[in-house]
Amino acid sequence: MVRRPTESKVLLSPTRKRAAALGDFVHRLLARLDGPLDCRCNPEEVHALLQKIFLSISKNPDIDTGKETDIRTMARTICHPVARPLFWTGAGDETWVEKEVADSSGELFRLDRLVKGQNTLWVGEYKTGSRARAEDRRQVSRYLNLLSQLYPDHETKGVILYLDQEVIEEI
Repeated sequence: MVRRPTESKVLLSPTRKRAAALGDFVHRLLARLDGPLDCRCNPEEVHALLQKIFLSISKNPDIDTGKETDIRTMARTICHPVARPLFWTGAGDETWVEKEVADSSGELFRLDRLVKGQNTLWVGEYKTGSRARAEDRRQVSRYLNLLSQLYPDHETKGVILYLDQEVIEEI
């Protein structure tokens, strides 16, 4: 979810700054997967694809991306059966990354990954680090409610991918 700050900048502790930088880096990495994946749903093939992207994007000086980014775990998480519809889509499906959607009051929300199939909308939300999972579920539920208003003829499904923990949660 994106909320635009209106007043002051929040100062982060070094630990939170590093965690935020890691989350941003992982989002930039996965934003390069902007359509159906050009490989089979196999952790080794996905790892090779992610590694190639990893080497091509600029690193953040606040984090040691090589040490703090476990691409093999990310690849296994992406290949989880519940996450597959987000990355291996059907013919005619549309995929968006970092898709901004506004609610009726004009508040903007940024969905990490959105796949529109013939009858189903899939929302993928990426998370890193230990999180308050109830907050994550509320966030994705809000996205699903918004999308169900925009696409009343589509079933909506949400998936939270805890990329560094190899955990998937279906909403």
